[in-house]
Amino acid sequence: MTAADAVGPAEEARRRRGWLDAAELVAAKDDARRRKLLHDVRAVLATFDGADADDVLAMVKLAQDEGVPVVVVDRPGVREIVGHGRTGYVSDSRDENHLRAAVAKLCRDDVLWLRMRSALRP
Repeated sequence: MTAADAVGPAEEARRRRGWLDAAELVAAKDDARRRKLLHDVRAVLATFDGADADDVLAMVKLAQDEGVPVVVVDRPGVREIVGHGRTGYVSDSRDENHLRAAVAKLCRDDVLWLRMRSALRP
């Protein structure tokens, strides 16, 4: 294994859980790093908490462009990017348990995940 192949504890935890928060993508600061992060996960959760809404929307779009379904709190502009039930889930609820359950479903259900991923990559 080379140094480039090594992963830190945060990346290993992300791989185990199977998803990441859109704020983690915003913090990555460069598209190559963001794409690498997206390569290792099955879903992105976007709550808009603690981040600029335009930045989060850009990360939702990037995730969708990379074929990663998203679970996102409904905000202006979200429904133009995410097809609810087709390419991800748009939630009217900000309840953390509700949002994490939707993410967990995407991470567990291979058929659902493949269907959404296929819809993102025609």
